[in-house]
Parts: sequence; structure tokens; C-alpha cells
Amino acid sequence: MVKKNNLKLDGIRVIIFDFDGTLAIHRDKDYVEHRNESEDKRLNYYSDAYQNSDYFFKEIEPCDRSEELYDFINELRDKSIKMYCLSGMKFSFHFRAKQDFINKQYGDDIELISVGTQELKLDGIKIISKINNCNLDEMLFVEDLDDTVSFLRNRGINVINVNDLKWGKMMRIASKSDIEKIASIRISQQKDDWKEQYEDKYDLLKTTKAYLEKHLNKDFFAFIEEIDNRIIAICCLQIIEYLPQCNDNGKQGYICNVYTDERYRNQGIQTKLLEEVIKYSINNNLCELDLSTDSDIAISLNKKCGFKFDNWAMKKEIK
Repeated sequence: MVKKNNLKLDGIRVIIFDFDGTLAIHRDKDYVEHRNESEDKRLNYYSDAYQNSDYFFKEIEPCDRSEELYDFINELRDKSIKMYCLSGMKFSFHFRAKQDFINKQYGDDIELISVGTQELKLDGIKIISKINNCNLDEMLFVEDLDDTVSFLRNRGINVINVNDLKWGKMMRIASKSDIEKIASIRISQQKDDWKEQYEDKYDLLKTTKAYLEKHLNKDFFAFIEEIDNRIIAICCLQIIEYLPQCNDNGKQGYICNVYTDERYRNQGIQTKLLEEVIKYSINNNLCELDLSTDSDIAISLNKKCGFKFDNWAMKKEIK
């Protein structure tokens, strides 16, 4: 890992950032897969981005900025280093949405340039060097894909993987690569919940991993908070479909496996995670959210987010 303080910027006149996974941290790590699940979803992605560019990456395909890169970019401004974003795009329908995200999250002095493929980034970098009348060794490219990093580095480009540059706090939807971590957290959550009555009768680690392999990002979603690539908090949503009625579509959500590492409690992390679960539920047309808890702290939090007691459970109608 390269610490920002140890990154040599002497002689660097231009820095170019990738967009997806670098400047824009997708909360859904499987966004490409989900975006291309069907022709309709793929076409809707481009049309939604074109028609709703001002809030597309906030509400429709939510992304967060990298707080570490935000601070780093402010340092670059102090050094008068020119900045660009070079992003691979099959079409330009989502160009404005990407530029709008950059402007709002990082500032309006990072110019977005589109390239048709990852390989064409090499030509894009060379063109930017001509525009700025600088040599390639006076430029730095920041990218998140290992294959692209290797491709550019093997062709003489000064490139660094953003994951070697920063590790920080990030909220996102877990992907299958997180299954081992989620299963371990499930054990911590169960021990915390059951305390001295905890007893592992069914090999909880093994059965949890098997469940996640089958259900994760299908009808079970894990919203996580990370620090230094380590999950410190989790709030899960299980989607259950019943036979529809005349007044609802039968889609309900059950919130479960809520856990925060004790070192990070009382910092508002679960509030933010729960808010993300609620947003996701609204966007995916769930009619109701249910959860059960006997914790006074959790009950207070849930009430603030609109939940009400209904016998033994807390419920929230989704409108």
C-alpha cells in the first residue's frame, strides 16, 4: 500500500482519475451484473442516466465519493496540478450524469473525458499529455482495475491502483467476495444477542456461508460499513414475497443480522445503514419492513426512522 503522504508528486503536472470504483464508489458492488440482467434493465440504465443526470448517481444507481480522494484532490489543487477523469463509455448517454456527480462531489475543475474501451485509455492519456504539453512521466493515472493498471504500466504509463493509495470508511452493499466476512460477523452477532445461552448446534459458520451463496443479492442484501477494508457494521434485508392482495404487491422486507463492532457503536453508523435499507426498499417497491428487537437503544433508533410497534415486531409501511 502506498500512503498518500509517501506518494511522490514532484514533477507531476497532470493527474487523471478513473470514474467507476475510483471517484464513484458504487454501493452495489455487483452493479454491472445487475445493470445487464436483461435488455430492459440495460437500456433503462442509459435512458435514466440521460433523463435524470442531476440525481442519477445519488438515487437511481447510488454512489459515494471517496473521502480519501476528496482530501487528496484538495491537496492537488494546492499544488496547481491539472486534473481529469477518463471514463470508459459505450455511449455518451450517461456522460452528463457522471460529470454532474464529479462536480457535486469533488468540484467543477475535474474535466470528464470519455473513451470507448479500457484499452483506449492509453490513447486518451497520450492526447491529454499533448493538450497539456507535458511528457508521460509528468502524469499520473489513478485506476481501480488491476488489468487496466497492468496494461497501462506495461506501456510506460505512470499508474497506481487506487486501492493501493487509500483505504478508508465506506458504506456499500456486500458482494459474494464478502461472504466469509459476513459469516464471521453473523457469529459475533449471535454471540452478542444470545450471550451465555449461545450454543453452536448446526455449524453456524458453514451453514451461514451456504445460505449466503444461495441468497446473497437475490432475496437477501447486506448493507455494510467498512474501515480499512474491514466490515465494522452490518444491517441485512431479507425480501419475502407473499401472494399479492388488492392493496399491496406482497413484497415485504425483514431486517436482520444488525450488528456493529463494539468499538464503533454510538456513532450513528446503524442509523445510516438503516436509512440505506429504507431507500433500497422504496426503490424496489417493497410494501412493508419488519424487524424484531428488545433493545431499548435499537427501539429508539427504529422509531426515529418511522417504525412502529405491532405486537411483538416493529413495522414500517413503505409509501
